[in-house]
Amino acid sequence: MLNEAGVIIVSLLMLTIMPKEKLHMEPAKLKVICPAHPIVARLGEDVILSCHLSPETNAEDLKVKWFQAQLSPSVLMDQDTADENRKTIAKNKRTLLVTHAINKGRGTLKIFHVDTSDNGQYWCHFEQNGIHWEASLELKVAGLGSTPQIYLKRNEDGRVQLVCTSEGWFPQPLVWWREVGGENLSALSEVQIQSTNGLFHVEASVVVRNYLLEDVICSIYNPLLGQEVSAFYSPESPPLGMTSSWKILLTLGLFLFIATMALTWSKYYRKGNLIWKKKVNARRAG
Repeated sequence: MLNEAGVIIVSLLMLTIMPKEKLHMEPAKLKVICPAHPIVARLGEDVILSCHLSPETNAEDLKVKWFQAQLSPSVLMDQDTADENRKTIAKNKRTLLVTHAINKGRGTLKIFHVDTSDNGQYWCHFEQNGIHWEASLELKVAGLGSTPQIYLKRNEDGRVQLVCTSEGWFPQPLVWWREVGGENLSALSEVQIQSTNGLFHVEASVVVRNYLLEDVICSIYNPLLGQEVSAFYSPESPPLGMTSSWKILLTLGLFLFIATMALTWSKYYRKGNLIWKKKVNARRAG
């Protein structure tokens, strides 16, 4: 009995002294899991993209890579986890591969100061001995533009427009006009121009009919963020291009009024003067 107990004790000691080997799952049973829903990030913010192996597996002996679909086959981040120094190779200065949970099969990519070029599909890729596992996720970048500016403009055909402009939007926003407390107005035109930095400049206009302009609101909406930016316009003076007309009409009205008064006064003056002369002549004759 003592010999058997001694053998058991020695065996346990041997197990504790022997180096622990990493557990490896059968390749066919492994898969990469990424978030199913798109990740939304605001312009200028930092964002974290994460994936993991399922079932949970130590991935220290695997190579982990992140690809951006539209930049393929460029590698955003590449980590050879078998490297003793655990060096992270940055292909993009704004990205960092976070490896603190690699022993749990997690591969995390951090993107700093998100811009429009970061928008799109990303692939998380694990590889070992020619076998690879991968999955994708979608990053949607969103930017809220500037407060709209509203001004009046007269076209060559004489029509007067109310124009709303704003910049710094991503992706393309929705634009509409509406009366204060009333219905939406139909836009005459809408132009959205994408600049070299990927952001959209918006310009929309509505026609001012019959020179009757009510209080209106121009609203620009970002569907990803569910937010809108609006500007309110209240006419305090005649619209641009109509000011001269109003001045001319006012001047003509004043002129006509003064002329009418002058003619009326002249008529009565002459009539009164004639009556006075008749009376004087009558007195002299008597």
